[in-house]
Amino acid sequence: MKSSFSTRSIVDGSRHYSVNEERLPSVTTILKATESEEKKALGDIEQEVSFNETGYIDLSQFKKTQPTIFSKYGNKVFGLIILLYIFLFFSFNRINNE
Repeated sequence: MKSSFSTRSIVDGSRHYSVNEERLPSVTTILKATESEEKKALGDIEQEVSFNETGYIDLSQFKKTQPTIFSKYGNKVFGLIILLYIFLFFSFNRINNE
């Protein structure tokens, strides 16, 4: 049985292994070469994210959403409907009891 000897080297900035006098790229080199454009773009975005003084990402600059009518008045309208329901319930009970 022949034993194989391998050495690791860097070729053009990527890791390669020499096995039985044959130079083969590493798994990470192959994965990086076949990486999708979407994943590459995500890496660019990750590099642009800045951390504030505490080391956490400050998301307040990214929040540009406008509040909706329901988020402004939804709970108030719901409360008024509940109060109206209670009022009508007791009003009809009074009419039925008379």
